[in-house]
Amino acid sequence: MRTQLFVIGVLAMVSTSLAAQEMPSRRFEGTAATTQYWSSAATPVIDAAPRGTQKRAVTKEEERGALRVGSVVAVASQKRALQWSAAPEGGYVLRVAVRSRDAIGLRVRLKISHLSPGMELRVAARPAAEAQMMSLAAQVAGEIWTPYTAGDTQYIELVLPSGTHTDPSSVNVSVSGAVHFDISPLSAHLDKASGACNPDVSCTSNDAAIDSAIAERKNSVAQLNFVSDGASFLCSGTLINSERFPVAYFVTANHCISTQAAASTITTFWFKETSSCGATAINPLSRQISGGAQLAFTSYNVDSTLLQLNNAPPSGAVYSGWNAAALTVNAPIVALSHPRGDPQKYAQGTFSRLVRTFDYAQDLYGIRYTRGVIESGSSGSGLFTLSGNSLQLRGILSGATTGGGGLSCTNLQDLGVYGRLEIFYPQIKSILETGALPSDDHGNTPATATNLALGGVLNGSISYAGDVDMFRVTVTQSGTLSVNSTGGNDLVGAFLDSQGSGLEGNDDIETRNNEFGISYKVSPGTYYVSVAHFEPAGLATYQVHANFSTASDNYSDIWSTASESGWGIALSHQANLIGGALYTYDSDGSNMWLLLSGAQKQSDGSYVGSLLRFSGPAFDTSPWPGQNVASTPVGTMKLQFLNNQTAL
Repeated sequence: MRTQLFVIGVLAMVSTSLAAQEMPSRRFEGTAATTQYWSSAATPVIDAAPRGTQKRAVTKEEERGALRVGSVVAVASQKRALQWSAAPEGGYVLRVAVRSRDAIGLRVRLKISHLSPGMELRVAARPAAEAQMMSLAAQVAGEIWTPYTAGDTQYIELVLPSGTHTDPSSVNVSVSGAVHFDISPLSAHLDKASGACNPDVSCTSNDAAIDSAIAERKNSVAQLNFVSDGASFLCSGTLINSERFPVAYFVTANHCISTQAAASTITTFWFKETSSCGATAINPLSRQISGGAQLAFTSYNVDSTLLQLNNAPPSGAVYSGWNAAALTVNAPIVALSHPRGDPQKYAQGTFSRLVRTFDYAQDLYGIRYTRGVIESGSSGSGLFTLSGNSLQLRGILSGATTGGGGLSCTNLQDLGVYGRLEIFYPQIKSILETGALPSDDHGNTPATATNLALGGVLNGSISYAGDVDMFRVTVTQSGTLSVNSTGGNDLVGAFLDSQGSGLEGNDDIETRNNEFGISYKVSPGTYYVSVAHFEPAGLATYQVHANFSTASDNYSDIWSTASESGWGIALSHQANLIGGALYTYDSDGSNMWLLLSGAQKQSDGSYVGSLLRFSGPAFDTSPWPGQNVASTPVGTMKLQFLNNQTAL
């Protein structure tokens, strides 16, 4: 029976790392916020369509740890175009309200034909209430998501100030949808939805140095709300310092934000914490800053994303310091996040070991917690270590292992898993220093990707530490797309969809080959392939190949038989070739590993290849002496697939 496993395994620590590179923290002293109120003028109300009763699909974001808090709903057709009118203070104003019955809160999607300099957006939960302001200066015309307001109705006011010399009749505005919130990102959760073991950031750690460092670093952390896949989610993230201060660079997880479309929907919540340890009141200084972000760079395999916020953070925010050196085993850590959307919490623990998930091709930091944990909604939050009197960012939260039954306050057997800044920093170094990526043989992003023809091969070069080469592949029919590298280097690859969102990553195509190889069942469309070095500072020349097969099935998976526990085979299927690692037992009961090497498809549909037996040091030997591994041919193996679930 075919069984997909999601258990996270342990791998050897990499032997090389970049020289330590650090950046101190820096406080932002922006303009103090001013309170404005929405007018009490009469406003047309548009109702959202009732939500359907069908069972909602689980999205990829919530599968990987983002907290789902609402769904996108349609709005009723507008009877007439929204109208501009003269404003008492000069200029023009357009007003509309959107209502979605029984909603905890709302965000509204507007379509604006073009933006005028100085145009402002104000939203409020009711007439004459305090308004949330959103500058449109950094926006582009098209879809714009308003800030969050509580309640089932949002009042919206667009202002064209006097002196803009824009004819308001040329600016067409319509309402195209809304997020109906079931959970409030603004005040959730005063009922403390996260585990009871999670201390508020205002609670003491009983270590004065840690308490002081948390008091600074909590002002670098924000909760972010975004819209993707027809739903709205919460994640966490960290504002970081750079040579370009005060440019607002913000890091979170790739599985939260991986596309510009999602980045454009972001609104952030700052200083969201309890007023005191254990209190049920939110800090009155908490602030929402809306306006979206630019996707500066994102990495699927290290599950990390760098954003540039369109609008400045609030006054008093702190740009976090960071350290791009490798963590040492048993190093004490502090984690800061918004688990389950709660006011900000912290956790403490130690770096246990590097771990690998089947989702990503890189080893990530595995953290064992001793106080507090991370939960859904913590995704994208920072991993910190104490340096002097300040906490430095070292990683970005990806998720947790599952082998121990699931991380929780009552189960600390599993580990928190963080993307390593030592890998991500070289990829974003040039952006933090200059605002742009270096130019080399192949672009680093989908927008600058090089076309790779089916059946073709291109030469490439990882020409500097952190270089990521991106390739674009287009298919015109359904089938299996296989991509791989050659050249004898230790490379990692990621396969991305048409929006640049990750589908699969791979490190080694087989146990004796450090090249990457990925096969994926595809529909007609555009896909992307990223190529990087496994080592953070690694350089390499290589070739990348793309092959396509109309074969409808791909058997890459973990295969096992429930009635015969203790053995199984992991298959990698590319075009008409299959490789596999077979784990079983010898006649004396000892562990035995075999490799199915390059099984070719036969005329009867079966696959036949050489079978090799491996011997050598244990996998948990550190450092692992790979040169001592030996392989011995022991025969051939034939696989006959009866269907997608059964093989002989």
